[in-house]
Amino acid sequence: MNKNEKVGNGGPAFPHKEFTPDGCYDKSHPGLTKLDWFAGMAMQGLLAADHGNEDNWDLESLANYSYAAAIEMLASRNEVEATLAAAKMEIAADAAKKDDLEFTEMCRRNG
Repeated sequence: MNKNEKVGNGGPAFPHKEFTPDGCYDKSHPGLTKLDWFAGMAMQGLLAADHGNEDNWDLESLANYSYAAAIEMLASRNEVEATLAAAKMEIAADAAKKDDLEFTEMCRRNG
């Protein structure tokens, strides 16, 4: 499995719901994917760094490089999110152990 298949499209970047004038939910609009958003931002940065001199890039190479950068951004983001989730689980487990010890100590004192 290549990195693009692992990261997918990152899900919607700007999802929103559309409501009818009477306030009823009509439909959902996912908006751009995070992959597309990141690629667009990468492309904008590349062109700005060349001061608008688009002659430095052929369009296919520019698009390919922009999406490659976006895939790397999503992969890094996924790694950070996985690390944060693991840390939160560890903190929760430590808190549960502390609660168990405090409860055991309270029972010992009162029991």
